[in-house]
Amino acid sequence: MQGVVVWWMKRDLRLNDNMALDAALRAAAQQNCSLVALWITETEALTADEFHVRREKFVSECLAELESRLRPLNVSLLIAEGRATDVFKSLLTQGLRFVFSHEETGVLWTFKRDLQLKDLFKSSNVIWTEFPTNGVVRGLKDRSRWQGVRQARLASPMPPEPSYVCREEFSLERLLTFAESNQVRFFSWSERRQTALLRAAAQATQGQQRGGESVAQGLLGRFLSADVHPKYLLSISKPHDARYYSSRLSPFLAFGCISSKQIHARLSSHEHPLDSRSIKAFNSRLAWRCHFIQKLENFPEMEVREQNSALVDLRPEMSAEDFERWHHGQTGFPLVDACLRSVHQTGFLNFRMRAMLMSFATHLMWRDWRRPAWDLAQAFLDFEAGIHFSQVHMQASVTGNNQIRIYNPQKQSEENDPDARFIRQWVPELRDVPLANIHAGEGLPAKYPKPILELKSAMAHAREQLFKKFRDTDVRAEAKKVQEQLGSRGGPLSWRGRRSKQKKAVPKSLFDED
Repeated sequence: MQGVVVWWMKRDLRLNDNMALDAALRAAAQQNCSLVALWITETEALTADEFHVRREKFVSECLAELESRLRPLNVSLLIAEGRATDVFKSLLTQGLRFVFSHEETGVLWTFKRDLQLKDLFKSSNVIWTEFPTNGVVRGLKDRSRWQGVRQARLASPMPPEPSYVCREEFSLERLLTFAESNQVRFFSWSERRQTALLRAAAQATQGQQRGGESVAQGLLGRFLSADVHPKYLLSISKPHDARYYSSRLSPFLAFGCISSKQIHARLSSHEHPLDSRSIKAFNSRLAWRCHFIQKLENFPEMEVREQNSALVDLRPEMSAEDFERWHHGQTGFPLVDACLRSVHQTGFLNFRMRAMLMSFATHLMWRDWRRPAWDLAQAFLDFEAGIHFSQVHMQASVTGNNQIRIYNPQKQSEENDPDARFIRQWVPELRDVPLANIHAGEGLPAKYPKPILELKSAMAHAREQLFKKFRDTDVRAEAKKVQEQLGSRGGPLSWRGRRSKQKKAVPKSLFDED
């Protein structure tokens, strides 16, 4: 037994621009070992609050493409189900010596799992090497350095395309004897495709994006075409148009089918002139993506507690009855219901509408952020914990250092779905209702639910409560701490393309009613 090198894919499901795979291939060559590409469907993942079977389908599509590309390299794709610690204990019986992966900034259970694995590997003399992911910097104590580190990574050379052919494929049969005692199941790729989990995933998902590294590259090429990206800025806030004129790369970034560096390189080397305003806006959102994940890296408890400790218990928990109306898109507000129904079926919703949903739940319904946040975490195909919970906290106004935004769903309806095309698609009860009635929420048919709240009084209540709370000296003091720990610092030039200022202008109002 020569030993085993493992490339633990985690959420980096691509072959190109993959430092972990490159290092694993080199180690396998130097040590004359078999190389295993390992995907683990973890026990904790299947019972986690954010779990949805739609992501299992997306992952299976990614793995199908990887399997065909790994086969000529003699790299074995190994699928495991169980606890990660138990999976690696089984691999220890086969001479596990090296593990390579990217760093992961995820929910708390993944953080705790990595700590357990570090102990296991240390006690077993296994070397685990982790590589940075995009612009997230582990162990960063001062955010003033972050932007420079991120830009240096984007400009660094790409690793070569994988070409080394491993000594021999890993034999799955060698593992099966030891797996049962460790409560782990191992599958070949052909066996995995027949499991009940993947059959359920195929039946439960409709209209969601298909996974794969080549799909991601194709989407990037589509976005950069002259027919699509120039319309990006005008479309990103509109729930219908955003489906066609945004990049639609977010789930592929979340699962590592494509990297920020690859996108940056493609933008820099594009052979045709690009619309500068759209590309600047797109680039800024890529940078914000890393910024928000960095916030979770620095504050891992974000999923369970507010960034601003003085804003704990600001609102009551959402009742079971209200949650049912929320989850099924039965709030009586057409755009809110269309967004909820759409995202729960397809896994996609543009950013402006995501913000509106959280504002509706926390400001207008005046309910705690956790229950609606986890509901949307399940729904999003592109769920990325750092982005999601950072945005949840911002929209729920529990940071203290962000401007409060109270979204008016009727105004959003008029501005971002002016012809009610999106609403009529997802709320068929309103297809024959006059446009003015849909936007005003008046004269709607009896089969459509009555509004869950009275809009004018709900907005007034939110303004009153938040204004009172944000005048509190404790809230202000904690907000300053939040800014010092987690706030963005652009350095001499920020990613927005303009020079950063030491002193920011004071907004005319604490509130920005959208």
